[in-house]
Amino acid sequence: MIRALSDANIVEAGGKARGLARLFQMKVRVPDGIVLIPSEGESWKPELESWLETSSIFPAAVRSSALAEDGEEASFAGQFESVLNCQSAEEIVAAVEKCMASANQERVGSYRNHFQVEKGTVFPVVIQEMVPAVRSGVIFTANPVNHRYDQWMINVTSGIGEALMAGTSAGEQVLLSRNGTIIEKGLLLDEAQIEMIFQGARKIAQHFDQAMDLEWAIDQSGKLFWLQARPVTTMKGVHLNELDGDLFVDNEVFTRANIGEMMPGPVTPLTYSVFGRAIEVGLQDFYIACGALKDFTDEWIYFRMFYNHLFFSMTRLVDISEAVLMNKKENVEFAIMGDMLGDSFGDYRPVKVKSFPLRLWNQFMQFRYLSAGVKRTKKLGHLAEKFSVKECNDIREQYSELCASLPVLNEAFSHHYCASSQSGTYQSVIMSILSGGSDKPDVGNYRDAAFLMSDLEEVESADVVKTIDRLYEQYKGSREVMEWLGSVRKESSSPVLNEFRDQLNDLISKHGHRCVREGELREKSWSEEPEKLYKLIRKRFQGGDRMEGSRKSYEEHRAEIIAGLGGISGKILSMVLRPARAAVARREYTKSMAVKVQQKIKKAYLSLAQKMLENGMLKDVEMQ
Repeated sequence: MIRALSDANIVEAGGKARGLARLFQMKVRVPDGIVLIPSEGESWKPELESWLETSSIFPAAVRSSALAEDGEEASFAGQFESVLNCQSAEEIVAAVEKCMASANQERVGSYRNHFQVEKGTVFPVVIQEMVPAVRSGVIFTANPVNHRYDQWMINVTSGIGEALMAGTSAGEQVLLSRNGTIIEKGLLLDEAQIEMIFQGARKIAQHFDQAMDLEWAIDQSGKLFWLQARPVTTMKGVHLNELDGDLFVDNEVFTRANIGEMMPGPVTPLTYSVFGRAIEVGLQDFYIACGALKDFTDEWIYFRMFYNHLFFSMTRLVDISEAVLMNKKENVEFAIMGDMLGDSFGDYRPVKVKSFPLRLWNQFMQFRYLSAGVKRTKKLGHLAEKFSVKECNDIREQYSELCASLPVLNEAFSHHYCASSQSGTYQSVIMSILSGGSDKPDVGNYRDAAFLMSDLEEVESADVVKTIDRLYEQYKGSREVMEWLGSVRKESSSPVLNEFRDQLNDLISKHGHRCVREGELREKSWSEEPEKLYKLIRKRFQGGDRMEGSRKSYEEHRAEIIAGLGGISGKILSMVLRPARAAVARREYTKSMAVKVQQKIKKAYLSLAQKMLENGMLKDVEMQ
């Protein structure tokens, strides 16, 4: 049976023909041709010779399309014979015979046995028009050498590149990031050709929804042809980018600012799906309240993971500047990063503002959301104290209880984000006052803003530092305390040491749910592993007295800055400062309370892991 390649998306046509048929369906440029599908026990020659009598396919390429070829498990790349530049019907018939005979070669049998692939009873063959190539090659939409999905690789050679396609020559290599940025560039392709190949390959990979190995050729006129499409079969199942999020748009801008302070370094998948999702839901709650998002969605919009690190999407966070009257793109950048992206990123997110009445209404809704900061802070404090995860002996019941607890964690971080947004809004207002409304504040404006938020009283995160400083000042002359901090813990009847340890216990009682990288579910809290806290205290004692110098107080800075502004701006700043500083304190408190809720969930996950370990369902209780 002879079938046009454009209509060859059937099992009997074999892997190569099916891949080409899908390319035809995508309407990308593919050399025309046929697939010859022999019938078992019958001669294929009469039908092919009859077809060739009226064909103008010459010169032609003849290649195998075995039933198992170019599959997801095995590619058979270079195993079967291919014959190029067939100039006549006789040459094509001879080439088909050669291709079919190669199925019985010893190397093919060894390859088939290695991948446990059965030998087919028929052997389809593709006959295609030759492309008079000046450049040809293959592009992998994942790097098969180092198994990285964030890198693409092009191998290119001059002419038709028969050795390259057979796998006996690597040719020249071009390395790209997955967004098309050139990492390594050779001499055979210019940037326009690389971009053309990349864009075509991306379209094909998206259509196939997997990493692809794609053969291509460029002719004398500069036209790009696709010669083969098959899945990459050499990638590892577990890889660096397996949990990477999708992009909202090409060249989406992400930042580690803000989230990187709370969660430095890589995170585990469980942390991403629990802690990360809570952050995402908190942001969605805020944007829905402000009219910048219609409703909650299971998609990840504002928060994503790449390379097992957490990122905010600045491109999506800027959505609010289109929907809410007083929210400029620069304000959003400052609230998240404490700075503006500037001209180096260009117009990474064109803002198309909505109608004035809608933005005015949404601004009112945002004020309403932010005004709930105090109420939601109290609600979160109550939630953190009362919340618990029921302990169950049955594994399935314990898992169900955990699933039921996750909405509570999402609620906790939604309350925290309300307080955090209130703080960010006040800081944006302060920056606008200091810069006189300029979109580009100068270094002095940033310095003044930092001074105005210094020496905050009753800030949750600062309480640990202040307590450790107080302990240092109180016990820095005690040899017993210094020895206890620097050696193995031992019992002692010393009143001084007992008093010191009592204060440590008070500190852990109040802040024991916290630690460095406290959002990571694998990280043990200070109450679970006090040595982490002792290490911080030991470093403080080793650091000695701090030189305060002639540092100005907050009150001195405040008076100086307000006097410098003068007039109405100074009076407005004076009015804004008190609620702004209180908002910072609420932000830190709600962060602590949200972490407290998560700490209880983490303990429940550990309990579940222990039960699974005892039932032989896990090798250890470490959360991966």
